[in-house]
Amino acid sequence: MWKTLSIVAAILTAGAAFFSYKNLEQLKSERVLLAIAQANQAAAEKHLAEVKQSLAADIDGRKKTEAERDQIIAETEALKPKIDAVTKQIEEKQAELEVVTTRWTDVKKQVADSGGIDQLKLQLTSLTQQKDSLDGAIAELKNNTAAASNRFNELNQTIADLRRQETWQARGIMPDGFRASIVQVDRAYGFITLSAGNNRGVVSGATLDIKRGGTNIGQAKVTNVEQGYAIADVLGVSAAEIQVGDTVTVSSVSNAKNVSAPTPAPAAPAGTSAAATTTPAETTAPAAAEAPVDPFAATPGDSAAATPTETPAEQPAEAPADPFGN
Repeated sequence: MWKTLSIVAAILTAGAAFFSYKNLEQLKSERVLLAIAQANQAAAEKHLAEVKQSLAADIDGRKKTEAERDQIIAETEALKPKIDAVTKQIEEKQAELEVVTTRWTDVKKQVADSGGIDQLKLQLTSLTQQKDSLDGAIAELKNNTAAASNRFNELNQTIADLRRQETWQARGIMPDGFRASIVQVDRAYGFITLSAGNNRGVVSGATLDIKRGGTNIGQAKVTNVEQGYAIADVLGVSAAEIQVGDTVTVSSVSNAKNVSAPTPAPAAPAGTSAAATTTPAETTAPAAAEAPVDPFAATPGDSAAATPTETPAEQPAEAPADPFGN
């Protein structure tokens, strides 16, 4: 009897040992899987944080661009009445010049006909001074108008550049000829890291062609942009087929040369030079805004030009005296 019990006990002990060994192996496997799952979760959370950070940066940049655009538009609108006022002044000065020129011509003829009367000579000298002063005032006003027109052109150019930049950012458009390299491939999550970012004009949402040796092997869509690099999700192919060193270019749907130009900036007010009404070129890069200069600032010669000084010997201009008493 005891032998039977011993055999049964030995069998049970062996079975317990076998199941303990199996359970230990399964526990080790589950621990390994748990560690992998925790690592994947940490990587996913890091990627999500980067995407949120990039989105916040894009929103802040767009708000700043809109504020700059509104400021420039307000400055442009403020320039229009000044340009109109200077244009009106030019017209008034030209009318005055015509009157003075007519008087100057009449007096000059009388001096020539009279053989050189002193009184007429004094009038002629005074009118000549008035004419020269008005000529100088008109020339200065025209220079001021040209300066205002140039500033108007610059503002319109900046507005056009800002509109183009907003359009490109909103539609994921990038400049033609862009090329960058792939510096990292995350095959687990299907995204790649590019060697270019904001410094090269990369925008979020742009579609890029992935090339190797001149052959398209897939596409990627930009999801996160930093100053010196960008993140893009691989499209159409597995990330396992992408290699570090492959290049990316702008696809046709995101290429700037296939995008229609935005609405042109408004033309300069009437009365300005022809250069002021030229529509800024769409392909010109955004120019840095210079500190505005008031082209209408008064100069030391303005008062003298507006009110010529009369000499004591000048006579009333309505009817020059007839030196012969006729």
